[in-house]
Amino acid sequence: MLPRRMIKFNTLRTQLMLGILLACLTILSAQAFIRYYYILPAFETMAQEGDRQDLERVASQVRQELESLHNLVYDSAVWDAMYNAAMHRDSDWFEENYLIPESYRRIHINGWYLYDRSGELISGRSYRDDGTELVPENLSSSTKLNLNSAGNEAPAQPSAHTLFTRIAGNPAVAIFHPVLPSDENGEPAGTLVLWRFIDQQFVDSLTPGMAGDIIFHSQKALPDNPEAFSLNFASGSPVHAQPFKGRLYLVINSLQNTPLFALSIQPRPRQYDNSLFDASLIAGILITLTVIAVFYLWVNRQLIAPIASIHDNVSFAMRSRDFSRQTPYRGRNEAFRLGRKLNEMFALINHQRNEVLQHNKQLEKISNTDPLTGLANRRHLDSYFRNLPLPVRAGGGNIAVILADVDYFKRYNDHYGHAGGDKVLKQVAALLRKNTRTGTDIVVRYGGEEFLIVLQQTSAQGAVKVAETLLNGIRLANIPHESRDDSKHIVTVSAGIAWQREGEPLLPEKLLKKADDALYRAKSSGRDCFITEGQTEAPLRAGGA
Repeated sequence: MLPRRMIKFNTLRTQLMLGILLACLTILSAQAFIRYYYILPAFETMAQEGDRQDLERVASQVRQELESLHNLVYDSAVWDAMYNAAMHRDSDWFEENYLIPESYRRIHINGWYLYDRSGELISGRSYRDDGTELVPENLSSSTKLNLNSAGNEAPAQPSAHTLFTRIAGNPAVAIFHPVLPSDENGEPAGTLVLWRFIDQQFVDSLTPGMAGDIIFHSQKALPDNPEAFSLNFASGSPVHAQPFKGRLYLVINSLQNTPLFALSIQPRPRQYDNSLFDASLIAGILITLTVIAVFYLWVNRQLIAPIASIHDNVSFAMRSRDFSRQTPYRGRNEAFRLGRKLNEMFALINHQRNEVLQHNKQLEKISNTDPLTGLANRRHLDSYFRNLPLPVRAGGGNIAVILADVDYFKRYNDHYGHAGGDKVLKQVAALLRKNTRTGTDIVVRYGGEEFLIVLQQTSAQGAVKVAETLLNGIRLANIPHESRDDSKHIVTVSAGIAWQREGEPLLPEKLLKKADDALYRAKSSGRDCFITEGQTEAPLRAGGA
């Protein structure tokens, strides 16, 4: 640093130096202001207009592909032969002329379906792209496909309609049209539906010979930020043309107006960056840097040195959690006064630290507990898995999980009210705790009416016995449930069981997914039962069921 005697604030030289610095900064600021607020935005606006046109090009290509499917459905739906087949429910004729796997591959579709006026299926069949047959549940009737919600009412001018949905868990587009005579007069005899998967193969058909130009993104791969989507296919008007992680996204929503999938393209290259750094701006930067380098010696003594000391003290305190360090600050400006105030604040923080730590422990306990049932919550479950001993996580722990769900809980809530629903959740939680080991097992409220029991040092057979005990205990509690569909009028649960195999690393997400799949199959098999992962035979029911 320069000695104090070399810098005097009341000299003309100092005032002139400050004046020159101010002039340099003013010129540089004016140039930067014009560049950043007028020139660059103008170029960026032109580039964004090009990006918008590219997005509209993608949307237009999608519409063209859909239009070809519209024409295909229209040609088949407005036809006397199809009308007669729908009127007389002639499934043989439809299967003979339409349900041909080779024709599916040739015209790039995955399914044809014909429904009568009431929405009941006459005939239909679906195939995956590899030729294997597919039986989508939501195509068993037009009601399940929600055609009416998608605008299936007969229009004044009959035309094909589009429905973006999920079929067999994957994004798909369904094109449907009322079945009419060739003259398009009369009441529709039913509905003809054609559908195909929306995937990368669909995208490649939009831009043949341009591999990688358009990329398909499934729902799981979509950005969480809604502002990442530059264009909504349904509205057709761009929200913005700002790239998100180097891509421009065209989003397609489902019937529920939630993102179903998206197509993305690269924005146009910005070719104007380097050319805007003209000689005057470079000269201004060099002059400013030279002046600032000289001026830094003064700034360092009066501002940088005390601020750096403050930064070091704060960093040390944050790193070591030690707020006892006190550094003398003898200057008169704001930086030195700030340092002295920092010393006072550190003394106060050090005094209150123990009190804060105690409060944090109490808050942590509250944050790990479900307030309704008193069970552990999902946050505690995540911490539980992370803190398991390394040998257990490496495959030597025999961890088993039971995912249980209260049967017909929504109907219980509707019948007995939310207060009654809360009460039965508390009762079920108490029964689960009662029938598990408190020392090694953990019972978690997994979400809503779902509960998770994690069993340590428990084999698959042991987990089955525990599940049987739990289901029996809840059944024997005889908690009334008058709003069930079946003949049982008490609260019961269904459960899915999964376990960590010997020598297999513990992957909590995979383990919970297997238990969730088993629970789903148990609920689909009549409820009040449990199914183990990979089980193919009938569900297991506890004694007395």
